[in-house]
Amino acid sequence: MTPRAQSVLDAAVALFSEFGYHGTSMRDIAKLVGVGPGALYNHWPGKQDLLFYLMDTWLTELHNTMLERLKGEQEPAERLRLFVEHHVAFHAAHAAEMLICDSELRALTDQNRRVVLDKRRRYEAVLDDIIREGVERGAFIAVDVRLTTMQTLGMCTHVATWFKPEGRLSVDAIAAAYAERVLRALEPRR
Repeated sequence: MTPRAQSVLDAAVALFSEFGYHGTSMRDIAKLVGVGPGALYNHWPGKQDLLFYLMDTWLTELHNTMLERLKGEQEPAERLRLFVEHHVAFHAAHAAEMLICDSELRALTDQNRRVVLDKRRRYEAVLDDIIREGVERGAFIAVDVRLTTMQTLGMCTHVATWFKPEGRLSVDAIAAAYAERVLRALEPRR
């Protein structure tokens, strides 16, 4: 990607995260980049392309880095800890991008929405599998796997809306606390 195309994408991220996709025009993006609106089309075919590229890229990055983080770990409880910690940390580190990924699905064309939803389902399936395996192996209490996945993702994703790097707790401390909370909810009572 050229530096100018990247600056257009960065401007789109800033504006989409603040004003939403429908509240942002190509003219707004051009103004933030410091070029005329027509110059944007030398780098991006349109606003939909920017949104889709952003969502597709960041969901792919989230999924791939998660798989890398889980590589080699066999124990369901440790896999769950790693998943939650990574999900929280990733959302805190890339809050603007992940807020867009989570809030702008409705703005995608049908075809683009199908691609993005498929990526989200594959990512969610990783957590489904961890929880299901943990239940089957007796590491976790019997739960509705899909509901537990959605509860966990909802709680962990929300960190993108409030985390501030200059806050009282580090992202690592917050991620560890979230992981501990999820594990305690699922551990068998002794």
